[in-house]
Amino acid sequence: MPTARLLPAAYLLLAVLVLGGGTGCIGAVAGTIIDTTQDVLRYPVQEYVFQAAFKYDNDPDAPWQQLEDDVDRDYGDELVGVAVSGGGSRAAYFTACVLDEMRRLRAGDGRSTRSLLDEVDYVSSVSGGSLASAYYVLERPPGSEAAELDAFFARYRRDMKLHFELRSLARTMFLLRWLPLVFTYYHRGHIMASTWDANFFDDATFADLPEAAPPYPSLVINATSYSSGHKFLFTRLPSARFNESRVFENLRRGRLNTLGYDAGHQPLHNIGFDSIDSDIGAFPISLAVVASAGVPNLLGPVIVRDRTAEAEAYEALGDGGIYDNYGLETLVQLFTRILDERPGTRARIVVIDGSGFVPAEPQVTDYSVAGYSDRTTTIAWLRAADYAEPIYGALGGLGEDRPYRNLRIQLVSLYGEGVEKGEEREGLPDIVKGAVKAVADPVLGFFDVLNESVRGIGTRFKLSDDDAEAIETQARVIVPAALGDGDRAPRPPR
Repeated sequence: MPTARLLPAAYLLLAVLVLGGGTGCIGAVAGTIIDTTQDVLRYPVQEYVFQAAFKYDNDPDAPWQQLEDDVDRDYGDELVGVAVSGGGSRAAYFTACVLDEMRRLRAGDGRSTRSLLDEVDYVSSVSGGSLASAYYVLERPPGSEAAELDAFFARYRRDMKLHFELRSLARTMFLLRWLPLVFTYYHRGHIMASTWDANFFDDATFADLPEAAPPYPSLVINATSYSSGHKFLFTRLPSARFNESRVFENLRRGRLNTLGYDAGHQPLHNIGFDSIDSDIGAFPISLAVVASAGVPNLLGPVIVRDRTAEAEAYEALGDGGIYDNYGLETLVQLFTRILDERPGTRARIVVIDGSGFVPAEPQVTDYSVAGYSDRTTTIAWLRAADYAEPIYGALGGLGEDRPYRNLRIQLVSLYGEGVEKGEEREGLPDIVKGAVKAVADPVLGFFDVLNESVRGIGTRFKLSDDDAEAIETQARVIVPAALGDGDRAPRPPR
């Protein structure tokens, strides 16, 4: 084909790439060759004409300021953390439903005067779960009045099932967001962040989060650093709080992989805004969620300037699910340190799992781009969970003095009954006890029917009304079964 015909075709493909940027799927189709060509052509314009606009997502001139300190925090009747998985709008909506159910349970196995939800001290989240977690901490009303919370959770569920892909595409097309995509370092993640800001975040930053005290937990949004390979934490707490558990120090010493990283890499180590000496308070919450949800080629990466380096350096941040799609490791690191400091503290971590389900599909060979991204990442997430659950479930038995015997890890899964980890009852393994309970309780026989309706919900930032109804029904059945026998408040009619 003559060159004169090739050039218009190339420009047309680049135009489609830009205009389709709201959902990100076209970027994956274009591939490395087009992306590289585009970068080379755009670099002089981005760097010199528009003076590197949007090159860094943080303020490169503002140093770290610690906004939160939990060293002397009063944890009340129980130290409670919630780990929220990724999974797009499916995970976000499931999280809203589970948190709504948790306010009807009492903390401390039913002995506390506060609800289990109001007792939550920390929330650690990934991807779509970060959207729901940030929304909850930022928007939740301060009191515990039933009518006020009913109205909040109705709005919460409504917002978590909005069609964000269509809304971001509309912003790209009709608000001319494709112009900065072409001429500056503005990226598709900025469009999604602006969509969330326009719908509910209202340009809020980490300085706008409420003080961490009941009923507001500390928020930790997990991402992965492509630059260093570490887990990156968006939180007002210093990352050092998550790095000094003796359990993880032992795991570092016992690792097999000593050659796969740069000599300066610290395994099982977290970094954050204190690590790069940057101000977390000025950072937009919506962009932190984008970083956490930034599946490669679809969103991001979010770029933050490292102020500690003498030469220009940065961290490129993407999908937290690459490192840990449950946000669980972060809480285990923090909780084991707290329990080292305060032996005997009652503690539990509730894992909200809406991460994904992988059915056997031997006849499928024509996955869409989104379908490939969904399936491959879900396989990786589940593979990591296969290892994480038995390791963390054994924490109550580590050491002769069983230092973490008071730590429980409970699973609330979209796909079945939650099975409590670390509990000993009648000498039966946890999985056996869960099976016995499911057979013995006729209500739990409903799980198989419900599972069929939720297994096919894909990992997208949109949700149909039927999918939302199936998720909500599942949460109503599973949460009280998974989280114990505490007093349950009556549910108001709808």
